[in-house]
Order: sequence, then C-alpha cells, then structure tokens
Amino acid sequence: MPGTPHEVVLLAIRENPELFAEVLRRVVGTDMPGPIEVIDSNVRFAASLETRPDLVLRTPNATSKWTIIELQNRKDESKGRSWPLAVSVLLQRDGMGDVVVITASRSVAAWAKGAAHHRGERGTSLGLTPVILLLSKDHASTLLDPARPELAIFAVWAGCRGHGPEAAASRSARSS
Repeated sequence: MPGTPHEVVLLAIRENPELFAEVLRRVVGTDMPGPIEVIDSNVRFAASLETRPDLVLRTPNATSKWTIIELQNRKDESKGRSWPLAVSVLLQRDGMGDVVVITASRSVAAWAKGAAHHRGERGTSLGLTPVILLLSKDHASTLLDPARPELAIFAVWAGCRGHGPEAAASRSARSS
C-alpha cells in the first residue's frame, strides 16, 4: 500500500499538473505541451480487467495525448502486466501516449526499463519501455528554486526515499 510520501507527490501533481511538466523539463529536458488535465486513472477494459495507474494526465492538444505517471521505489512484478494493459486501452481509445516512472532508486529505474518486456515460448515479443524520471540527489539543486518553491516537494520526496549514509544525513538535517 502506498504511503504518505507517495500520496503527497501525487496530490501535488493532481492539484497542479504543470508541476509534473516542470520537473520533466528540468530533469529530463523534455517538454510536455499543455494544457494538461488530470483524468480518471482507472483504466477499464470490457473483459472486466482493470488497472489503476497512480495518475493519468491528458494533453489534448499535444501529439502524445496522455501520460501515465507511476511513482515506484520498489520493484513490483505486477507492473510488467498492468502497464501494457493500461497503454493498450488508452492507445485504442486516444492514440499513443507515455508511461513515466518516477523513482529515487537507481535499481528500480533499471528494473522499470525492462519490467514490461515479455517473450513467448516461440519468440513472440511484447515490450513497453517507460520514460524513467530518476529524481536523485543530483537533481536537488534543479528542483530547489525560490521562484518555484512548490517544486521542492519532489526534492524532499527523492531525499526521503533514499538509503545509505547520505540519505540518513539528509533526513537528519531536515528534521533538525
């Protein structure tokens, strides 16, 4: 079950989807043309299969009509099946969009790149490679901008998700 940090970041994006576009621009160097709208993230399929991405954004005036956002800080093998399902339904309905995995973990970022790649016994392959938005300590200065203080939530989220002595020191400094 997702915890408070997960929900806080999603709430920030849900309330102001332009924040996600700004983080994407600053960290990956990719623009997400607007306007951006939050839409229902329950993706339904007639055979009563349902998948629930963390968030789905719509950009009706862009070439890429939708973006699925997944916050992942641990490997979840079920995503290898749910991401292609969600993409398939949205592709049929709206055309191609993007899946963006936001993580603060390098190992989760590496896992996510190949998590939704499948190969059948006879060689049939299906693959979905998401865009990885790795929010590491290297991006803190990019996200800590006095002109856009609301971006700091992403730097804090990334810092509280880390492990090891540097992350512990960062958490200790924030709590004092």
